[in-house]
Amino acid sequence: MVLCIAFFLQGHAQSTERDRPFTWDNATVYFVMQDRFYNGNTANDHSYGRGLDGNGNPYDFDEIGSFHGGDFAGLTQKLDEGYFTDLGINALWISSPYEQIHGWVAGSNGSFRHYAYHGYYGLDWTETDDNFGTFEEFRTFVDAAHDKGIRVIIDIVMNHVGYNSLQDMTDYNFGCVDPAWKGWRPSNGETWESIHGLFIDYSSGCTNWSNWWGGDWVRSGLPGYPAPGGDEKTMSLAGLPDVITESTQQAGLPDILLNKWDAAKEAQEIAELDAFFNRTGYPRTPRYYFIKWLTDWVREFGVDGFRVDTEKHVEGEAWRHLKDEAVLALREWKQNNPDKKLDDLDFWMTAENFGYGYGKSQYHIDNGFNSVINFNFQGQAGNLSQLESIYSSYASTLNTDPEWNALSYISSHDTQLYDRNNLFNAGTSLLLLPGGVQIYYGDETGRPFGPTGDDPHQGTRSFMNWGSIDQGLLEHWQTLGQFRRNHLSVGAGTHQKLGDNPYTFSRVYESDRVVVAIGASGSTTLQVGNIYADGTELRDFYTGHVTTVAAGVATFPAHSSGILLIEETSPSSFPSVAVTPASGYDPSSITMLATATDPNGWATTIYYTTDPSASAGDLSSWNVYTEPVTFTETVDVKVVAVNSEGSQSLVITRNYQIGAIEGFTVYFKKPDAWGAPKVYYWLEEPADALPDVSWPGAAMTDDGNGWYKYTFDGVICTNLIFNNSGSPQTGDLSRCKDGWYVDGIWYDTDQWGPVNEVPDVSANPAGGSFMTGDVVSVTLSATDDNDPSPDIYYTTDGTTPTQASTLYTGAIELTTTTTLKVIAYDDQEAASAVETFEYNFESIGGGLTVHFKPAGYTDPEIYFWNVTPSAQTTTWPGVTMASEDDGWYSYTLEGADCANMIFSNNGASQTADLSRCQEGWFVDGTWYDSKPVDDGNLDIYYNGGFNDPKLYFWNVTPSSQTTTWPGVSMTAIGDGWYKYTLTGADCANVIFSDNGANQTADLYRCGDGWYTNGAWYKTHPGARTTGQSENDTKSYTNDVLVYPQPSRTTGNIRITLQKPTSVNVTIHDLNGRLMNTLHDGILPEGVSNLTYDLKNGVYLYFVHMEDITKRGKLIIRE
Repeated sequence: MVLCIAFFLQGHAQSTERDRPFTWDNATVYFVMQDRFYNGNTANDHSYGRGLDGNGNPYDFDEIGSFHGGDFAGLTQKLDEGYFTDLGINALWISSPYEQIHGWVAGSNGSFRHYAYHGYYGLDWTETDDNFGTFEEFRTFVDAAHDKGIRVIIDIVMNHVGYNSLQDMTDYNFGCVDPAWKGWRPSNGETWESIHGLFIDYSSGCTNWSNWWGGDWVRSGLPGYPAPGGDEKTMSLAGLPDVITESTQQAGLPDILLNKWDAAKEAQEIAELDAFFNRTGYPRTPRYYFIKWLTDWVREFGVDGFRVDTEKHVEGEAWRHLKDEAVLALREWKQNNPDKKLDDLDFWMTAENFGYGYGKSQYHIDNGFNSVINFNFQGQAGNLSQLESIYSSYASTLNTDPEWNALSYISSHDTQLYDRNNLFNAGTSLLLLPGGVQIYYGDETGRPFGPTGDDPHQGTRSFMNWGSIDQGLLEHWQTLGQFRRNHLSVGAGTHQKLGDNPYTFSRVYESDRVVVAIGASGSTTLQVGNIYADGTELRDFYTGHVTTVAAGVATFPAHSSGILLIEETSPSSFPSVAVTPASGYDPSSITMLATATDPNGWATTIYYTTDPSASAGDLSSWNVYTEPVTFTETVDVKVVAVNSEGSQSLVITRNYQIGAIEGFTVYFKKPDAWGAPKVYYWLEEPADALPDVSWPGAAMTDDGNGWYKYTFDGVICTNLIFNNSGSPQTGDLSRCKDGWYVDGIWYDTDQWGPVNEVPDVSANPAGGSFMTGDVVSVTLSATDDNDPSPDIYYTTDGTTPTQASTLYTGAIELTTTTTLKVIAYDDQEAASAVETFEYNFESIGGGLTVHFKPAGYTDPEIYFWNVTPSAQTTTWPGVTMASEDDGWYSYTLEGADCANMIFSNNGASQTADLSRCQEGWFVDGTWYDSKPVDDGNLDIYYNGGFNDPKLYFWNVTPSSQTTTWPGVSMTAIGDGWYKYTLTGADCANVIFSDNGANQTADLYRCGDGWYTNGAWYKTHPGARTTGQSENDTKSYTNDVLVYPQPSRTTGNIRITLQKPTSVNVTIHDLNGRLMNTLHDGILPEGVSNLTYDLKNGVYLYFVHMEDITKRGKLIIRE
């Protein structure tokens, strides 16, 4: 697949990677914590004495909160290797590059030493952090990224500075610290958090805190510092010293920096600050020092954007001024570096406002933000059946407004990692999402959750899994990422659904047009006539297959992923049209201006209409646009451009509301556990059009069936939150028209209203297959909204029933194959649909297969008698059984349903008398309805010479078992082996130790395993050849298992897969009629369990996966 991609990418080749078209509306941002990504320069791994105590002696390495060695040089190396290019990345977001506090602070509940590896505990905004690298290494990284056409975003903090660490207090002489900390380790019930009571004097008697930042700069509650406030702007977030960004009091440089800098550095910084304040006229307050320091990274290196941390905790004006200065700084850098710049785009900024969604926020726009981080999509990703509702909502919100966008993700360092078992589907839903998207490092490779201590966020920041990449997953993400990068329309274009089976949609952005299908299988025909003209040559980017549009359709063989990524092999040239202003409101009038351009310079004509039913396929009724058009009443306008060759642009729609505003109504389906919900709203448009409301907002009106509604009178749009009188609540939402909100998704129409009021008729059982000799008693029933007891008529001869047919009065008894047709009439003579039910009676007689796993037998034979319905017999000791795999033997009694039997070793050793009436597996004196498989537990075995082996475990999935060091005792099972069973577990992190003394490294296991001499084995290694160990991953064999059989109405079809695979599972009656589709789509690697629920009878099941079909019989005996 990689070779195919490399080949047909040539059709899209740019002169260099730098020249690829780009818009932030189609950004694919890769968020990487550089410390946890790749170590390119090991010489900087222990900068500032990190990892050492105050005496220079090493601490034990703490994987949770320590620096791991990743740096700017590592990022540059991966850029040069093409890792980010192969993934389709066009922007890199890295941790704050500036210097962090040098020492550690106590992690959650003191469970680990927490260094500032993540970049959120700033110390000096004017220097790089030495663990990350030098200024020149940073410059090399930025230049390398730009050479690949990749923008650079840095994470920035202006809300707080870093904590007071023991190391910094000692090095820079602030606060009062007992030097005994230098060699201390926790003992006797102490934790790393004990430092505050043991070594730091926080009393008023310590007067040396002014040597730190000082009370003019931060509020911390320390002696000489103001106390934190109680609101979002003045609070101390997570106990961090809060920068007084709202201060109007001028301040000098803080002592911590003056003590840190040498004379030359101090002189340089003072000179630069003087020039900055003289140029801008800003006061010398903390806010503007930080603005100067942060924008220096833009002016010096050409940084393209900021990801703003803790945005809501700083005044909007501060962010607006930061953005203004960053725009000037980037323009200056581009002017000074014409050979390095990628384009003339202005500086970009996105806000992290925890919990915010993707709805438009005028507050953020007015304060310099181009987008916000979207916290909603993580809960929506991976559900391929809901994509249309999600995609249409995102496209209508984000891709119709040039001022607004969002950055959506599936995993985050601030929330959680996405389900590692569904990353294939999650990647599909993310990389085809309208708007900007963010990949969190390792989502594309299956990077596992790491150790956490008492802080679950730490596990989301494990080191990049270079040694255990899921290559199939990575290639899937690379294919989607490259397609997205090649086509601005994927993220920025207008979205239109084209079909349901498979789900198909188009995206159009200016002259770029693509079509995507999800859930395709085999030869797939797509209706593409609305997007591509007949004769257009198209290519599926996923497979490289090429075809030509004919009669408005294109046919492709689908990849096993079920995804088709359709593009033109030679992109056509279409005109584009721009319409201003955007949809909006004015109390008196709005004047519309339209302009058109054509890439070939061909003449264009612009048409517009206010008729919502007018089609762009016939422009005869449209108006020719010749000059600006003024509207004085509310109107929907459609605009299109046509060039002299007849090619049309995308149709642009504008909604202009003028005069009185009608408003709109929102409907909310409350969760079952909620009481009567409330709606909180803010930033409505026009401003102040709604009554002021305080949290949790206004009560909603019960609209029945769990729905509640609220009408916003006199507004065009508003932000809103639905909540259960305060908690829980939805994310931040926005709405500009009537909408129905359920399960995290907006719908534009009511899909839950009343249905047509005609009777519904049903039968019990509703047809099926039965055994000859059975008497099936069929009851009929009908329901109706008006008539409590509709009349029911039926036939049993295949004819269509009417009111002249037999009237149903009681149960119908059937003993032979029958076609039952039924109709119901209510008291208003409204008739139901005619329902047909087939009842088939057949003898099973398909044969009885039994399986036997002996212990020590050399010649297993089966002796049988009382065979029904056939009369088969044999003489002692019976007949030879056929060898299967794994020590099993089998024999099939053709045409039999039941039999008595004895298994023997050619007449010597033998079992007791047995009987069986369905396929079965006999082992260790027990019958099983399906071949015995894993018992659902995780069995861990160890042999390593320890006197008292203990097993310590954590991150147990799917259960939540935990233990305390050194863990639990293991059970001796002989030959130096010990065993422990984790009940109900699939995977776990483990350490073996000699009662806490000697120990192994941190290990990870999925599936039963035997560990000895540093290697895992799937089975007892005594039977293996030396060296035949397995790597530390769980492996699977494609398999289908149906159990139990026969079953009572419900049963299971268990499917085990080596990799994510498209699977179709159906159940049919014996006539081949489809009864149920259990699954049709991608199933993940590993074990999936599908449940069926059937009536009494005999059925056939079919499992289709890739080029393999497995089938069998299902027997249901109620």
